[in-house]
Amino acid sequence: MARADVFSWALLWLMLLLVVGTLAQKYIGLYQAHRLYFDAWFIWLGGFIPLPGTRFVLLYMFLALLAKLGLQAWTRHNAGSLVVHIGAMLLLLGGFITGVSSTEGSMLLDEGGRSAAMADYYKVELAILDETTADAPLTVAVFNEDMLTENAVLRHDAMPFDVTIEGFYRHVAPTRRAAIIDDANGVAVHGMRKAIQLKSMPRMVEEEANLSGLDFTLMAHKSADTDNSPAPIDGAYSLIESAPVIQSIEQNGRVYRLYLRHAQSVLPFSVTLKDFRKQSHPGTMQARSYESDVMVQDGDLTWDSTISMNSPLRYKGYTLYQASFLQRQDGNEASVFAVVRNHGRLFPYISTIIMCAGLLLHLILRLPRLTAPHSGRKEAAAATKEEDA
Repeated sequence: MARADVFSWALLWLMLLLVVGTLAQKYIGLYQAHRLYFDAWFIWLGGFIPLPGTRFVLLYMFLALLAKLGLQAWTRHNAGSLVVHIGAMLLLLGGFITGVSSTEGSMLLDEGGRSAAMADYYKVELAILDETTADAPLTVAVFNEDMLTENAVLRHDAMPFDVTIEGFYRHVAPTRRAAIIDDANGVAVHGMRKAIQLKSMPRMVEEEANLSGLDFTLMAHKSADTDNSPAPIDGAYSLIESAPVIQSIEQNGRVYRLYLRHAQSVLPFSVTLKDFRKQSHPGTMQARSYESDVMVQDGDLTWDSTISMNSPLRYKGYTLYQASFLQRQDGNEASVFAVVRNHGRLFPYISTIIMCAGLLLHLILRLPRLTAPHSGRKEAAAATKEEDA
């Protein structure tokens, strides 16, 4: 494990993976390239020949450095080099923690808006909300993307109906029907599905450009004291990710809304956008800088803060960056924050300091030999060998 030649070959393979993965981004996009090359234990050549992926190589490098530390005797002359090894191990450990535990998403806020959740960049979910009381919508059930498989039946105790998935499309192209339909093969058709048909399309290179779609049927629960006649909501529906048309149904005197949205993660605090400011380059509409005045609320604790392009907000392990902004059609502005939670954030700083200290120690310990007269270098080298032995 500690052989320098094997470690060198691993470094060369890692460089090759970096080059291939970077070039692949042009054809399959950043997200897919990251998954296939930079976040994989193995790469399957031709679909069936396993080759070591980036995670596997980095794990080997960590174990090789650990073996080196376990086998190498600490002496005055190699202490600096071994300290550098420790710093490199911490760097690899921090990268692993970041890779397996970090989360990132976005938060979109209009001026005066408040949110305590972030939206995942890539994954979507089906959410059913009880919006009978508009001021206080209640989340009834949430089904993640992995559950949206064909013929899957989604049930929840708080839902008065079942959802049967007909088809989930990671990227769709909605097309208008030639004529509005109310019935298809004996099944009632509701909502946008009357006029819109979803067709699966090849995924876009940039993952953010993919527009998800869902075809499904609803079947209301039948109680013992009712007949078996179809309920008004029974039938076929369609949803498009973040579509302006909201699918609402009424059942048992309550109003339910179904959303196909980016997966939501709840934050341990809420953020309210009080004011957004943008400065443009003189004579243009191009933004030069922008910042947001926000109010952070955590229970009974509230305080004001400003998030700008070079000054993020950090709280409880989360970091909010000023990523972008939106100009609404009504003239109002909305602020877009990138939300990141990275448990390994401090490791690069700590490991870099340790490696710099190790290099400095190595230089200081070698300085007498470097500054010794030429005639005395052989004696110094012999003394070093004797001490090492």
